[in-house]
Amino acid sequence: MAGVLSRTGKLSSVLCNRGVKGLTSSLEATSPLASSTVVKRWVPFQLIRGKEFEKIVLYERGLIKNTTRIGKHIPDSLSNGVISEIKDVNYLYRSTQLKAFLETSKPVHLYVAPRTRISQPLFRAIEYVGGKIKVRVSPNHYVDYIKYMGVL
Repeated sequence: MAGVLSRTGKLSSVLCNRGVKGLTSSLEATSPLASSTVVKRWVPFQLIRGKEFEKIVLYERGLIKNTTRIGKHIPDSLSNGVISEIKDVNYLYRSTQLKAFLETSKPVHLYVAPRTRISQPLFRAIEYVGGKIKVRVSPNHYVDYIKYMGVL
């Protein structure tokens, strides 16, 4: 999403509090007409948090960042016949991305943040393809989702 600059060329404080300004150069309008149409890009903090979480998990688990597509989607890691996806979200369900990965019948390993809750259909589908769901509870410490949730 983009925030619209005011006539003075400054991004509204509301948008700054909800996200981080992108890496685009500072936009200074040279005329009042130009300043009313200039758009500045910003990155939501959720995206930044998710990317950082992904980098950490890839490093800690010794996974290699993937660039190969499965359908329209690119899994975070694809090695030794295992699809690994890393998510730092509140709730995870059988999205089109995860459905595409599950349809390959390869094991899908999910690495999630402690606050992430998994839908029952996704949990069953991961089990069906021989995958695992791991929760990163602290640096380099991962536990099974079932144990973490206290469900046996």
